[in-house]
Amino acid sequence: MLTRHFFTYSRTSSFGERLRPRWTRRSKWSLTRSAAERYFGSEDPVGQSITYDGDQTFEVTAVVEDPPFPSHLRFEILASYRSLDAFMPWTQRDWHWPPIYTYIQLAPDARSTDLESSLPAFILEHGGEEQAAQRNLGLQPIRDIHLQSDREDEPAPNGSMAYVLLFAAIAILILVTACINFVNLTTALAGSRSREVGVRKALGARRGSLINQFMFEVMAQVILAAALAVAIAELLMPTFNTLSGKTLVLSFLDIRVLGVTLAGIVMVGLLAGSYPAFLMSAFRPIQALRGSRDATSTSKSVLRNGLVIFQFAVSTVMISSTAVIYSQLEYVKDGKTGFDEEHTVVMELHDAPDRMQYDRLKARLLTDQNIVNVTASSSIPPGRGFTFNYPIVPEGHDEESPVRMRTLGVDEDFLTTFDLRVVDGRNFSKEHTTDTASAFIMNETAARSLGWIDDAIGKRLTLSYDHPDGGFVAKKGSVVGVVQDFHFNSFHRRIEPMLIHLLKPSVFSKFVAVRIRPDDIQGSLAFMETEWEAFTRAGYPFSYSFLDQAFEQEYRSDERFGKVVGCFSILAIVIACLGLFGLAAFTAQTRTKEIGIRKTMGASVGNIFRLLSHDFAALVGLGFAIAVPVALFGMTAWLAGFAYRISVGPGVFVATGLVLLAITLFSVSYHSLKAAFTNPVDALRWE
Repeated sequence: MLTRHFFTYSRTSSFGERLRPRWTRRSKWSLTRSAAERYFGSEDPVGQSITYDGDQTFEVTAVVEDPPFPSHLRFEILASYRSLDAFMPWTQRDWHWPPIYTYIQLAPDARSTDLESSLPAFILEHGGEEQAAQRNLGLQPIRDIHLQSDREDEPAPNGSMAYVLLFAAIAILILVTACINFVNLTTALAGSRSREVGVRKALGARRGSLINQFMFEVMAQVILAAALAVAIAELLMPTFNTLSGKTLVLSFLDIRVLGVTLAGIVMVGLLAGSYPAFLMSAFRPIQALRGSRDATSTSKSVLRNGLVIFQFAVSTVMISSTAVIYSQLEYVKDGKTGFDEEHTVVMELHDAPDRMQYDRLKARLLTDQNIVNVTASSSIPPGRGFTFNYPIVPEGHDEESPVRMRTLGVDEDFLTTFDLRVVDGRNFSKEHTTDTASAFIMNETAARSLGWIDDAIGKRLTLSYDHPDGGFVAKKGSVVGVVQDFHFNSFHRRIEPMLIHLLKPSVFSKFVAVRIRPDDIQGSLAFMETEWEAFTRAGYPFSYSFLDQAFEQEYRSDERFGKVVGCFSILAIVIACLGLFGLAAFTAQTRTKEIGIRKTMGASVGNIFRLLSHDFAALVGLGFAIAVPVALFGMTAWLAGFAYRISVGPGVFVATGLVLLAITLFSVSYHSLKAAFTNPVDALRWE
């Protein structure tokens, strides 16, 4: 069994920009090819050194190829695990350091279940009873990480197998809808080829040869359509990648892509061509030569109606789902986070030397009249950094059974900067000199979970947390305030109990939040950059983000999902309308004499239009009724991924029904009105 530890830094990190070539040698590092070229140019980097944070020097021992894309492991530097001792010594002392990942290569004959069952005993042996009670280790195949991992701190953002399966299902439904159009129109026009079938059968053609002929015709059309589809897909791939945020490449050199494409051509050909081929090959020669309608016309009509119902059931699901998705996205965008995220700039304190100088940076920033407040914290919304579940022993609780709660270390101005409302008690204050050592503020959910919602102020508790200098520190104190619940994470997650306490910025404060006035944002940023460059001791570049944009980023994947579903909805509707357009033309043609007689008897244009449109509207209505429960079930399942969500009311489906009715009438209106305005004399002469 081989265990390898990696700590990696992505290409978007500012880490790499702070490296400078040096000629000393100490710990071992490996660089990717792109990183080596950036830092050393055409020189051979092996044997040379790189300095990190001004005083940590690492020798370059190898150059490796850039990791393949896509991959959940994206790095530019590989460092030996022991090299962490120099600037992250606490990683060697405890079991709770999320940025460190362990990858295990099993022996060829080993079973992962056997190893997983031995992990509790492993924790007990090396961590003791306390760790065994708190830790739960599990294994996950590396190929499953991207689409099936539910961890929030993976090295790279995860995808979703549910979304992959959903999009695949939508694509199949759209393809089936197109096949339905082909079947409908082919069976509707089958009568036009009845004499051909009759003549061929009279001349001795067997049914099998007719089936082969019709299937060959269909397969030829499918192959031509597939070639056109590939060209369109290649043309639209950049647009789709921009829309979905992915980097997909259509490569037919990949045997899997080629195999799936060929299998798709065969399946579509069989699906679209089988029924028409068997139907037309079954025509009886005498009836076919007479051109009479065969006995299966009623069954053909029932089939066509059923397929139209299916088409518009799919369209109903797509339209209503798109409406729900966009309504939910608008809800989370306009939803109240519980604090003011506007005009708040976030910077990161990367290392201890900078954190030690935080008070000086804060004082300098506040000299600008456009800067309202400055605060530091161990984590920042929406969920950046780490808010650990540390053990808490509230008064009246057994010390052997602590309560675990999210904790946030802040300075005195955190609540003021974010405009968090204190609903009971008071805020932290420098006037209360004991606040740093013994004061706590909790959110309403925390007070409620402890049964203190009405009398939390003055309650005693003990918080134990990891200290950078080693070990757990027990902080005893009392609750001085209760703050209104606020969304520290996105609307995907419920508000959790949270305990807020004061910490010296030199200990845990990783983020600096600066609230600025909207009058001169660029001027404020320029001032902050100047002060930052004079402040940082390790040469970190000035890097910032706006808090409201960070929240928008949390919903970016949902927005992309909505856009893709919206595009699929439009495509499904267009395909369904094309089918209706063709069937309307066929219906108007077959009822030409009926229309002429009705007009002779005094029927108006409106009467004729309603006559031809009524049947289609009824079919769409039936498809709509079937689709509503399906759409409601699917959207309820999707909304379950949000802790805070809209309720799906009847309004969405009423609007969807009206849209479908309008689309249906528009699709059949051309041929209906054309037939209605036809001269009755011409209609009665028609054969």
